[in-house]
Amino acid sequence: MERMKELPTRDDDEYGRLRMSLLTDSYRVDEVITPKLHRLGLIAKQILRLSQPLDMFVIPDDDRNAFCFPSRRGNRLVMGLNAGLVRRLTRPELLSVIGHEIGHALLGHLEIPKVEFGDERFSPLEVIQLRALDRAQEISCDRFGLLACQDVRVASTALFKLASGLSENWFSFDESAYARHFDELSAMAELVNMESVNRTHPLIPLRVKALMGFSTSETFLGSFGKTGALISAKELESSVQTMLSVLSPDLSDFENADDQKALKQFLQAGVLLMIAADGVVEPGEVKWLSAFTEQSWTVQELASQLDNKDFMATLRKQVAESSHVLRHKLPEQQRAGLLHTMCSVALSAGGIPESEFEVLDELREQLGIRVELARAVLEHARENETSDEPEQTIRLDESSDPIEHFFQSANLPESKNGVFLEKLNEVRAKHQSPIMVIREMLCWGIGEGAAHGILNKAQGKRLVQAAIKTISGIYESEGYSSPQSPTPLSQLIRKYGVVSLFRKGEVAVRLSDSEICHVTSVSRTRSRITISPQSDPSALEDVSPEKLRKDPEHGIWPPELS
Repeated sequence: MERMKELPTRDDDEYGRLRMSLLTDSYRVDEVITPKLHRLGLIAKQILRLSQPLDMFVIPDDDRNAFCFPSRRGNRLVMGLNAGLVRRLTRPELLSVIGHEIGHALLGHLEIPKVEFGDERFSPLEVIQLRALDRAQEISCDRFGLLACQDVRVASTALFKLASGLSENWFSFDESAYARHFDELSAMAELVNMESVNRTHPLIPLRVKALMGFSTSETFLGSFGKTGALISAKELESSVQTMLSVLSPDLSDFENADDQKALKQFLQAGVLLMIAADGVVEPGEVKWLSAFTEQSWTVQELASQLDNKDFMATLRKQVAESSHVLRHKLPEQQRAGLLHTMCSVALSAGGIPESEFEVLDELREQLGIRVELARAVLEHARENETSDEPEQTIRLDESSDPIEHFFQSANLPESKNGVFLEKLNEVRAKHQSPIMVIREMLCWGIGEGAAHGILNKAQGKRLVQAAIKTISGIYESEGYSSPQSPTPLSQLIRKYGVVSLFRKGEVAVRLSDSEICHVTSVSRTRSRITISPQSDPSALEDVSPEKLRKDPEHGIWPPELS
């Protein structure tokens, strides 16, 4: 849900443009010109007890489609009906469709961002579950359609016409007979697999069968003060859930799988395969493995194990089993994190020989990571290799320029140096104190380390490490010992990132709109900061540190940067 909140949704401007398009390129339903259509809108508004007006538009499009959304202020509902839909349906059938679309608007379905397969922030399993939610939403809105037209045969006929494209001249509709089509389809449930679940709408026979159940339920009859229901609300929901699940893949193996166990197994087995690739066991690789497994290994012991064919076959089996779970349960971003760890282990031995690179590529394939993302991961691991080493305090003599040391320690790629130096010169013109210059550059680097910033997150993190090193050198050169917090800041930055620079209670600026905000809480493990805008202290917002600007002069700074 946290990741869903970060996705873009249709904003007010987009809805405003859509409404303007309807006003200029469509026909707004008028009581004088199209009284029958206008009457349908009034009926729907009355039956569904809408508190806001309903503006209806007919779009000159032959496609059988319709939509409804709240206006920018939320005080009206705006509905679009394609002309092809209006021509094909009777008035009662059209009333059913109008009710269905109003249901989407009232239930807030348009506020839920759409996630596609291949989105690196979401796992295939999560997208499958979101598609199931889409299909359940259609069932909910079909109920609004039946409430509007109050005739299950009419609502079912409307669905059949939209599915088949046929007119009344070619069929004699029987909703019970059509609902039985679903029973025949359900017999093929074993053919459903992970790749065939991208449907946002349920099968039409299923929707008709669900409508028939709803029409005899206490939920539907009770809406009109009637009794004599054949099915309770609980039985209704249970039967619909069963129907929806029939043609969904069996996900129990993935849902019940322990992804943390699979992650650990993949890492250990994958690293061992990579170490074995070039036939040489390096001390750096053994050191990582000993730390990860909490087991003491020696170079000789590990080399002996990797010579065992049965042991190697077991490793390959473990990688295959664990990657199958991880590929479906973890978003691509997290799987890329595993690959990053593999690259870091390989680099710990001083480089990646061709044989190890081939194993890395095999692991990438098994994790289902795109080639271009894998390249970025490898580049990031190479950039980070020096920045994650323990900092060495640099002692500055009187002739040393601390700002120059800061620039050299940041060790940015040449392509970024021009932008960095341009900003550095601008900041040096504002401040006399080297510490203030460095802190100002630090604040700039955090914001530029965002997804679309000039720097990436690793480079922003490197600026912080360089600042700690340089300011420590300034303290040493002036004869003071560098102040230390209980846990050294450099260690916190390596583990959690730049979020470690922020403190609860300080004031920061939101970069998107320059709004002054108070930091109410900081979560290092999630790398998130909760803020409350000064204009509305009761409104809390969860943001990443890259979306805030820390005050270089008055911010609450850790001792190492004070």
